[in-house]
Amino acid sequence: MPTTLVRDVNVHYREAGDGLGVVLLHSAGSSSGQWRRLTERLAPRYRVLAPDLLGYGGTGHWTTGRLDLIADEAEIAAAMIEIADAPVHLVGHSYGGHVAARTALEYPEYVQSLTLIEPSLHYLLDHAHENAAYAEIRAVADPVLAHARRGELEQAARIFLDYWMGEGTLAAMAGPSRAAVIESMRKLAYQWPHSLERQRPALSDYRALAVPTLLIQGTETTLALQRLMQVLCSTLPNCELVFIEGAGHMSAVTHAAAVNAAIESHLEKHAPPMHVRQPVPDHARPV
Repeated sequence: MPTTLVRDVNVHYREAGDGLGVVLLHSAGSSSGQWRRLTERLAPRYRVLAPDLLGYGGTGHWTTGRLDLIADEAEIAAAMIEIADAPVHLVGHSYGGHVAARTALEYPEYVQSLTLIEPSLHYLLDHAHENAAYAEIRAVADPVLAHARRGELEQAARIFLDYWMGEGTLAAMAGPSRAAVIESMRKLAYQWPHSLERQRPALSDYRALAVPTLLIQGTETTLALQRLMQVLCSTLPNCELVFIEGAGHMSAVTHAAAVNAAIESHLEKHAPPMHVRQPVPDHARPV
């Protein structure tokens, strides 16, 4: 896998195809490998760039002493935009969706379109006074974080996966996948609070995000994510909401064919004119 340096961290990423850039940002506990099937689908027409986010896959961990994890993750996405050297389609799932949304706010002129698959923008539920939905996610997050901070990683992983993927998910896993998910709880201990408690960007900031946005939601997802998607749909000025029948939060994996078809359709709908090419200027490049 190729690498690039972002704030002194060696970032691994997958690259395939040629054409207009598509940047894919994976969910928590995963890596760029989550996007293999979508990459194969898009590579004949697009240049696909899928980084491992901080602490996942082959990428190094977050630099100690930094304050805003999501901003630093967004710099990884910005590095992918720099490599593409033109505006890109930006796709993110769950935690990657949070990073994608932040990237679109930071660099809207270099995002051709945005796809958010149930992004982990949980703090927006608090902003929107969705009290029941916010209480639901906190009721899961608080014990997960308590276990993770005490080093009780298996207990944290069990509660985390039971909520997002169904009861008994961790028990059914074996081998390297199980070990990797349990180990990922170390990052979750400082990652999840950035999705739960950060107060900026505010909900009002998203009202100004005019980038064409596709929201993808599983019909069987959690109450918290159902309400969050409604909040986003009523806030973003240029968005479309698509439902994946029978899918939960992990639709990008469990219902990949339907999700990938929706993403490809969105990309085609918002392709730029063939003669338009706007290189990324120096001020948009990672510091």
